[in-house]
Amino acid sequence: MSTSLQKLLNNIATNNAFNNCTIDINELSSGGANYSSKLYTVDIIDVNKLKEDLHLFVKVSVLGENIRKNYPPSFFDTEMYCYTDLLEAFKELENECGLTVEDGIAFAKFYGGDPTRYQETVVLENLVAHGYHDFDRFHSFDWAYALSAVTELAKFHALSYAYREKRPAEFEKALDRFKKSWKPGVNAEMENSAKDSALKCVKPEYRDVLETFLDKYMNNILCECYATAARPVLVHGDYRGSNLLHRYTEASTLSSLRRKRRI
Repeated sequence: MSTSLQKLLNNIATNNAFNNCTIDINELSSGGANYSSKLYTVDIIDVNKLKEDLHLFVKVSVLGENIRKNYPPSFFDTEMYCYTDLLEAFKELENECGLTVEDGIAFAKFYGGDPTRYQETVVLENLVAHGYHDFDRFHSFDWAYALSAVTELAKFHALSYAYREKRPAEFEKALDRFKKSWKPGVNAEMENSAKDSALKCVKPEYRDVLETFLDKYMNNILCECYATAARPVLVHGDYRGSNLLHRYTEASTLSSLRRKRRI
């Protein structure tokens, strides 16, 4: 573990009034689902048992320079902005509109981060310790999960519209922050790797057809996907099951999902 991460965790412990504590750190394996970061769970435990343990989830960037050149100077810059400034604005809008906690948007609590290049770190509440689970990406989701996931995404979009209408100046600043012009071929290395993997998995008689399709539609796909619409809205940039956590109530209904990734 790096000195910078230890220092960050010590600061978080101090800021949360853990004056005499132990900090237990365990590295996680995502089984190949995460390639951009090292993942850790951290338990901050009060030695005198006067406070409840603090359960944290930590991500530390491990991206190489070839991939970094296509991203902002700080890899987690957008994510940290979302958990702080943007989420604070969204919560204020919810209060202004009289929304209850149950009807509001759900995010994991943000405890701190380090934007320094090559050691970017995000520290979040460890929701797994509170009964949440991520979705098995090798299985199909059911209607209840799809309904809850789309409902949470709709809340995000609705708050974005409210942000634009009620705080237009702040909204424009957010747009300027997130705007990115993808140059043709910017992700060619990753796209070609994905294409080669796909071609190896199909029967020989279908390979030419698939290759023709991929050559036609995969070129500059990022340029098309991230093109700004005529009426811009803030959207989640990686909304999928592995970036959501969920839990069920005693009645076996999906009670809530919480985002753990960037917009």
